[in-house]
Amino acid sequence: QLRGEGHLVDGRSDLFSLGVTMYEMLTGRRPFPSNRPARELNAEPRPLRQIDDSIPRELERICLKAMAPRVADRYSTALDFANDLRLYLKGPVDLTDKPQAAVLAVTPGLSGTPLKMTSGHAAPPNWIPIVPKGLRSFDREDSSFFLELLPGPRDREGIPESVLFWRNRIAEFDPDRTFRVGLIYGPSGCGKSSFLKAGVLPRLPANIIPVYIECTPQETEARLLRALRKHLPELPGDQSLVEILVAIRRGQILSRGRKLLIILDQFEQYLHAHDAQNWNDLLLALRQSDGEHLQSILGVRDDFWMAVTHFMDELEVPFIRGENVAAIDLFNVNHAKKVLMAIGQAYGALPQQHSEISQERKLFISRAVQELSSSDRIIPVHLALFAEMVKDKRWTPATLTELGGIAGIGVTFLEETFNGAAASPMHRLHQKAARNVLRALLSEGGSEIKGAMRSHSELLTASGYEEHPRDFETLIRILDAELRLITPTDPEGLETGDLSSESTHKGRERFYHLTHDYLVPSLRDWLTRKQKETRKGRAELLLADRAAGYHVRQGARNLPSLMEWLGILAFVPRRSRTANSEQRTLLKASRRYYSGWILGTLFVLAVTGWSLWETSRNFKAESLVESLETADTINLPAIETQIRNLDRWTQPLLKQLLKESPSDSLPSLHAAIVAPSLDPDLQKIL
Repeated sequence: QLRGEGHLVDGRSDLFSLGVTMYEMLTGRRPFPSNRPARELNAEPRPLRQIDDSIPRELERICLKAMAPRVADRYSTALDFANDLRLYLKGPVDLTDKPQAAVLAVTPGLSGTPLKMTSGHAAPPNWIPIVPKGLRSFDREDSSFFLELLPGPRDREGIPESVLFWRNRIAEFDPDRTFRVGLIYGPSGCGKSSFLKAGVLPRLPANIIPVYIECTPQETEARLLRALRKHLPELPGDQSLVEILVAIRRGQILSRGRKLLIILDQFEQYLHAHDAQNWNDLLLALRQSDGEHLQSILGVRDDFWMAVTHFMDELEVPFIRGENVAAIDLFNVNHAKKVLMAIGQAYGALPQQHSEISQERKLFISRAVQELSSSDRIIPVHLALFAEMVKDKRWTPATLTELGGIAGIGVTFLEETFNGAAASPMHRLHQKAARNVLRALLSEGGSEIKGAMRSHSELLTASGYEEHPRDFETLIRILDAELRLITPTDPEGLETGDLSSESTHKGRERFYHLTHDYLVPSLRDWLTRKQKETRKGRAELLLADRAAGYHVRQGARNLPSLMEWLGILAFVPRRSRTANSEQRTLLKASRRYYSGWILGTLFVLAVTGWSLWETSRNFKAESLVESLETADTINLPAIETQIRNLDRWTQPLLKQLLKESPSDSLPSLHAAIVAPSLDPDLQKIL
């Protein structure tokens, strides 16, 4: 209404007003300032329990649902609103035939005094008993508290409607009421993996068989096939992925009333490594999804929207919001404060009772969230990383000032972890090897998605600890269990939640990859800064930069200069130079180019030197022969020695002198004295 959109107004605006009234009755204050600007009309009010933690959690849920900024998130009718309140007060009552009973008999509090509601419901704890996992995604083991971290309206059981949407659509078997292939998308760091593993999968009915895998650039189809065989041991051993899914769709594998759900998380990894001509196997497999026997869900970053659109077009599955597509949005400022406060309580940095949190600490949370936000939205993984960095510090505004604000928090976290004044001695000791391992896990070509998984042996070689395997195990424990920068994974498609860095999985080699795409820019920045501190590092950066440019456009103009090439050869170890295919190509081209250039230059220099040498000898020979015309006889022996040393250049000149000078002249006389020791031809002339 304030925006002049009267055509969109319906009865739910009255429910909003009633929610505002309820908010003020429960808290004693208004949810919004009376002068808030129009651009903040979509802001959510402060949670009621942050104002008064004696307010039951269910009443808070009901009130906030009535006041949801998005009309679609509010109660559909006043009767639904009243039903929820009546269920809270007295248990379930059918109000269908008694609309007048929707009026609640409550006694208003005095002006400015919150109304105290009493019921048989005991107030739950006023803090979220979460278990922080740093940058690692939550999984099934975290499902008991994970829902508390999700924003948005909830049902009476406290399940967010975002989770209910997928649970209800997946549990449905009627093809007209479910979907073939669904899509969950959102920005990097928004929590798509956690939403699936800790939010949706643990709440599916038992007749749904979920097969969850994280996509990789090259092994997605093979991992999916192995995961299917693991979950369904009865599958024939000689059938391909497509043949197996065809059999499942036809009802030949699963009994009636059961459905297979395939979840391909981090689907951008697959899209990034394949173009449309290489989609055949996976495309044919997912086309078997019918919604009744087989269903698929893709989790993808929103910046791959166009690529996934083309993929869905090939599947012949349309995007229909509210049916098979949903976004995982970023946190708004208020919800981010709630989550950051919960993480601080879990770390012990904040008291568990909200009423005991000082204003100074509340100011710290507000400032941190404000600095982390962009357009009033916060990436959840930024909160996790920030909390990880400050978990052992005082949560006061002074700490933010010491850190220099939130900008560059990822780099600051890495630098303080490995090289800060308070860094663990073990972290300092393994800093160089840690950088080598993290660099090996980054994707090539400057991409901002995490690289392919690396095996235990590959990372051992990259770390430089081949002769010190115990040190390498300590390093992996630091990066995985302590810092959660890397996480174990399985090339055979097992859930990452089943893996740990200490397990050997029946003798199979362990594999690892970076925990999150969000780490990539910070890691690149940090590793670049550390490399620039040494000549070797600067040479490695130069090689990587030149190789990337040469890969895009080959030609002499994109080769390193001669001095740069020599510096690379001098300071970059041979093993490092040959580890990357683009760098090998560049160095081979540089060697061919500069080898030819150097040989050509040496030839020119040799010819030029020889010419200069010949010219100088000729000039000296002419001077010596001319000196015979005026030299004293006593000096002839010395001149003779010099002429003898230059006989190849002096003999032609002496012949000419003897022919042109009279026989009784002084030059002829001097030539006659010098000639006996020279060429016999000169003596004949004499």
